Amino acid sequence: MLYLNERAAHLLKKIKPGEFCVITDFDRTITTKKSPNSWNGVLEYDNFVSAAFTEESVALFEYYFPKEYDNSISIIERRKMVGKWWEEGIALFVEYGLTEEKVLNAGEALAKMQFRKGGERFLRAMQQMDTPVVIISAGIGHFIEQFLRLNGCWSDNIHLIANFIEFANGVATGVKGPIIHTFNKHTAAFDDELTSKLQGRETILLLGDNLADAKMVPDEKREQMLKVGFLDYEIEKNLPYYKRAFDVVCTDNTSFDELMKTLGLD
Repeated sequence: MLYLNERAAHLLKKIKPGEFCVITDFDRTITTKKSPNSWNGVLEYDNFVSAAFTEESVALFEYYFPKEYDNSISIIERRKMVGKWWEEGIALFVEYGLTEEKVLNAGEALAKMQFRKGGERFLRAMQQMDTPVVIISAGIGHFIEQFLRLNGCWSDNIHLIANFIEFANGVATGVKGPIIHTFNKHTAAFDDELTSKLQGRETILLLGDNLADAKMVPDEKREQMLKVGFLDYEIEKNLPYYKRAFDVVCTDNTSFDELMKTLGLD
């Protein structure tokens, strides 16, 4: 089901081919809520890594994930907790000697990931329209890029800002640059090349599944931005929060086919 606020009708008119760009989250936005996430979910499939790594990684997930989506906890506190989660997760990569070979040849494990219905069609439509798509993800960039390539959805119009693992002698030592997590995506820097490609694309279609995703773009661009939120987690409890943060709220596994129809892009 889709819920549209009063601003949505006005903003929908601005979503025209050649005049907008897309800034989107990846996990549980482009993919389904049941898909392994691009952070640690891929690694935990089919003995891709050791049982000990998986056990510790799952324990972190079970402790932190409910807190990440608990809107009764302040953003400030959740930002601290999720930042700690990501730091501990990266420490596991190093502790268990995650290798570059495994990361760059994760095709079999990546096959477990699933697009939200219509996700491939949406990305290909953006490619055909030459619409810039900026993916800002707290996941592992290597996995996201490989997944999109394997499914024929990686193209020149896609720009990926995510956590890329750094290696020394083929073994993980950390990530390149500052860690990107759920609550600090707004700090992601656009390089000069990307900034240039976004010139003239004043209208922004923002997509995300977490309330924090609604803040990926500075508020001063609010009047030029249509915010779409996918809510598939404790819908009844979280719906009021999402309606305040997003112009369009998509519940019950809304497909990209339905969203594209609403946007007039089908």
